[in-house]
Amino acid sequence: MKSGLAPLYKLLDEFVKLIPSHKDTKRGRSRALQVKGALIVVGVLVAATIGDELVYVGVAIALMGLILPIPEMRKRTWRARLKSAQFTHKQSTTAASVTFDQRRIAIQIDGKVDRRVLVNKGNHRIEEGASNGRQLLVVKGKVDRKKEHVWLLGDSSSEEETYAADDVFKPVYLTSAQLKEIAAALDSQ
Repeated sequence: MKSGLAPLYKLLDEFVKLIPSHKDTKRGRSRALQVKGALIVVGVLVAATIGDELVYVGVAIALMGLILPIPEMRKRTWRARLKSAQFTHKQSTTAASVTFDQRRIAIQIDGKVDRRVLVNKGNHRIEEGASNGRQLLVVKGKVDRKKEHVWLLGDSSSEEETYAADDVFKPVYLTSAQLKEIAAALDSQ
């Protein structure tokens, strides 16, 4: 989905595309240094010979010699950020089911396993807390990446926030009773 500022980002991308850049090689850096020197010399000559009215043009050209050309990787990074800023990310809700069969806890979406954590081998951790005013149960496997965890959110909670809303990855919303039932089954492991 395109953001409302997409035309502005597209215009900025076209501007960044015009900025001269150099490769990060010995030859590229050498040529960049020559271009910088030439811009500074041209700027000083313009400022000295044109007159008092246009001295600022010469100073501007000389100052451009200090920053141009830019490294090619910086230019690529700027363009990638501008392209990604053209689109907005919208949170969506999908029906999911939580299954627990004494060996693993899994989240299934459309009949396919989205995430799972093996709990029968003893190398899992269970953390309880709160996020966004809701009870939170996190089942963490041996890999410590939030995309690999099972995030279960219950009803409202009076606990202090232990996880920021941005830290919770693709949670499954349950009732408090369902959350307590899963926590009790996991504690018995």
